[in-house]
Amino acid sequence: MGEETRVMLGEIDDLRKDCQQLQADNEKLKEFARYIIKTECWFLSEQDGGTIQDLAEKLGLIESCIATEQDVDAEFDDYEVGDTIYKFTKTLKG
Repeated sequence: MGEETRVMLGEIDDLRKDCQQLQADNEKLKEFARYIIKTECWFLSEQDGGTIQDLAEKLGLIESCIATEQDVDAEFDDYEVGDTIYKFTKTLKG
């Protein structure tokens, strides 16, 4: 097997892994969307924001972190440096 073939096979393997990750992310997003539609649209009930946040965290769509100076905008945010906040994970950052 020549070097060019090895490189191409490596690239194919990388693409396969990327595809698997995209499929997993897609399933998480579909589950989250189904939940929101079922609870907010079909049943016309007000969902507890904490429940939605818990599901988003469970699915890996958001993650908790400690707020830093860069995260805080005193004019708009209701949290301070050192508070636990939630941020989008790579899946939702786009």
